[in-house]
Formats: sequence, structure tokens, C-alpha cells
Amino acid sequence: MEKNTVLIVDDEIMNIYLLSNFLTPLYEIMLSTGGKEALDKVLEHPPDLILLDIMMPDMDGYRVCKKLKNNPLTTNIPVIFTSALDSRNDIKKGYEVGANGYIVKPFDQETILKTVSKYL
Repeated sequence: MEKNTVLIVDDEIMNIYLLSNFLTPLYEIMLSTGGKEALDKVLEHPPDLILLDIMMPDMDGYRVCKKLKNNPLTTNIPVIFTSALDSRNDIKKGYEVGANGYIVKPFDQETILKTVSKYL
């Protein structure tokens, strides 16, 4: 059986490392350290789900999500924000730009696994 593919987008290597350790036993993992690179990868090889950081130097996650949701080729890919931004407004904005879920850092394995499996 083929595994679902999860794209992890985060500019912090430690977060990528943690998330991939949680998910590698169950899913194929793609990695990206920036918004522009993530958009290119999604168009090249669309994943089944995207875990997306918000604060990144080249393009923030809100813009990335908005671009994904406005493109007919990528609009149906579930996007879950993984962010240290935990204010009500940050979370609300995440859903307004089209996110399916929002996980606040620091994350724990159970929350990640449950949320990812919910959308796959």
C-alpha cells in the first residue's frame, strides 16, 4: 500500500527534524525550508497534506496558504499551520486564509499524528 505524502514547511531545522521523526513511520515525507520553495515543490509533486509554519523569512505561511487555496491544482490539499503564534487573531487569520487546522508549537507527537490522520 502506498503511503500518503506530507510536506513539512518550516525554516527551523529542529522543527523539521521533530515533525519528520513523528511522521516518517507512517507517511512519505517531503521537506521545505521556505515558502517559495514549498510552492514549487507542491506544483512538481503535490503532497496529500501540508504542515506549514507561518513565520518564515522569504514568504510567510499565510501568503503560501492563500496562494495554494487560490490555485485550482492545489486548492484541495489540506493545510495545517504549525506555529508559535498562538493569539486568537493569529489562529483566526490562519483559518481565514484557508487552513484546515492549526497546531501551536511546541507540538507533541499525539496531537500531530491525530491531526494529520484526521485530514488524510
